[in-house]
Amino acid sequence: GSTCCALQSGGYGCCPYPNADCCSDKQHCCPQGYQCDLTHQQCTQSATGKVAKIAKHSPVEDVQCPDGSSSCPDGSTCCALQSGGYGCCPYPNADCCSDKQHCCPQGYQCDLTHQQCTQSATGKVAKIAKHSPVEDVQCPDGSSSCP
Repeated sequence: GSTCCALQSGGYGCCPYPNADCCSDKQHCCPQGYQCDLTHQQCTQSATGKVAKIAKHSPVEDVQCPDGSSSCPDGSTCCALQSGGYGCCPYPNADCCSDKQHCCPQGYQCDLTHQQCTQSATGKVAKIAKHSPVEDVQCPDGSSSCP
């Protein structure tokens, strides 16, 4: 879970904190319950005096899934799920496995029997990954979303 925050450009960015507080500079955000201290580039909790790391939000750069409504974070791949929806594979340009649960890095084939990815030309083996369901947070503009 992340949070959509307005950017200076007028669009939206993704803050890595769930239910975050977006800072007034439209570049940073703080965890829920913390206030932005832009002077010191940190987040503070006035009641407790605790300090947390201020985060810079990243622009929305999602990979759009074929259904037109789901998206996955930049650097990942949309793969069809057994349920009919889409999941996000952590590999860019991945090969989605036929079981609709796993994926392999680009150029590798799914070896579901051994739960691994293989590259037939080289014999190399890579870790098979399980897709995570698309759980996007919809931004107020209605077209952007954050993972």
